[in-house]
Amino acid sequence: SADLRNHYNEISKQCHETRKPVIITKNGRGDTAVIIYAVVDSRQEYRNLI
Repeated sequence: SADLRNHYNEISKQCHETRKPVIITKNGRGDTAVIIYAVVDSRQEYRNLI
């Protein structure tokens, strides 16, 4: 959590530039995905159309 807090701006920038999630690992395994809200929102809008 300290790394996420200390590198938040870099992680956010990477997410915005690539529009892909950044995976945070814990003990060498995937633990959390950080994704920009615009991607989440667009997926929710798509689900509402179905």
